[in-house]
Amino acid sequence: MKTKAVLPVLLLVCATLACVAAAQDAAKVDVKGAWETTISQSARAHAMPAGEIKQQWALEQNGAKITGTVKDPSGDLSLAGNLEGLNGDVFRGQITNRDDTWFIQATVVGNTMSGTIRSGKDKVERLLTVKRPGAAAQPVVAKAAKPTPAPAAKAACIGCSPDGKATPRTADGHPDLSGFWDNPPENSGHVSARGGDGSVLFDFAGENYNQGGASEAANCNPQANACIEMTQNPNQPPYKPEYAAKVNAIYATAYGGSTPQDPIFDCKPNGIPRGSFGTMEIVQTPQMIAILSESPTDDRIIYLDGRGHPADLDTSYMGDSIGHWEGNTLVVDVAGLNDETWLGGSLRGTDRHTAIHSDQEHVVERWTRDGDTLTYEATVEDPVMFTKPWVLTPRHIKHAPADDYLLQFHCITEDKSHIIQPTENDPYLCVYCTPTAEAKQIKKEKDKEESGK
Repeated sequence: MKTKAVLPVLLLVCATLACVAAAQDAAKVDVKGAWETTISQSARAHAMPAGEIKQQWALEQNGAKITGTVKDPSGDLSLAGNLEGLNGDVFRGQITNRDDTWFIQATVVGNTMSGTIRSGKDKVERLLTVKRPGAAAQPVVAKAAKPTPAPAAKAACIGCSPDGKATPRTADGHPDLSGFWDNPPENSGHVSARGGDGSVLFDFAGENYNQGGASEAANCNPQANACIEMTQNPNQPPYKPEYAAKVNAIYATAYGGSTPQDPIFDCKPNGIPRGSFGTMEIVQTPQMIAILSESPTDDRIIYLDGRGHPADLDTSYMGDSIGHWEGNTLVVDVAGLNDETWLGGSLRGTDRHTAIHSDQEHVVERWTRDGDTLTYEATVEDPVMFTKPWVLTPRHIKHAPADDYLLQFHCITEDKSHIIQPTENDPYLCVYCTPTAEAKQIKKEKDKEESGK
């Protein structure tokens, strides 16, 4: 027995019955005959004069179908439409003349229709009242004006401390890390070094983000490697000698802190801990925490549902993160990191001994919120390249105000080709070191030599 055709047949029967019922309902409303029409509350364009307009309608009815003629100041016009709606008491139609079409929607109540008429040309909607001759007109009810919405309440600052000191908490009692984290200029730390000639180095991460420890090398020859070494961050990875030599060879190609060997210039993710902390949006739930970075390739999820690392974990740029709470501190274990990222780097050139790691890297992070300050601590283990675990200097960041927000950017690889390697004739000049009299004399002689060519 074939049954596939039953449903379409039933639908067709139901649709037909519905149409018949609608036509019967529509036929219950009688609009046949003469009607007097008033169009008001707007200056009408085209053939009709401005102000209130009077028309006479002569309608014919065939079930729900309505036709007729309209005696208008501009002449006789044609009208056509239908009775619609559940009760068949809504008339939708149109009046047509040579240069415009007028669209009608009116509700029939006894001997009166009331609604609107809209010009297809100027799109202006006007009030329409239609009544049988001698019948008392029903009051015309204009469309209720939409209430003016109240000004939107200022969005609450997601995750903000109410006073900057109290630490907000989630429903389960843990500190709430949610919201946008950034270090705005008023948090200081952006003028990180000033040269003796008045030049200034701006570190837009600020002192709250910097690992700390790098200091200005006073009275240092800006062309000397010793000068650069004096400005190095004292807390850098404890590489085994053979890997320290590789890192030093990498930075021999660096101009300042930039080298084309840095994987970030190939638009690779920053990895952990380099891409763990900075300008970011945190979304916290009891089961997981999502961290969205300015660089989308550094986005990550920290699972809080008690799972362990997968037994067959494939390595990746950002690894696999699982976390738990120890009091007010979120402790995160990161495993499964590949060896295609660096541990750090600095455009200032103050982290010239921080670079490569192996795929045996393992990181334990500690995130602690105090008021509107978030502190990040991490211990990095690499049994292949390190002599001992590397404990990072704590990093700090502030919760951004309510009107600030995350703006992600797309990485492009065009910068890589513009990075140059220092040469004898074009050595790197440490612009944040204080030039000595010797350095000034060297520069003066070089300028003189250049001008004489």
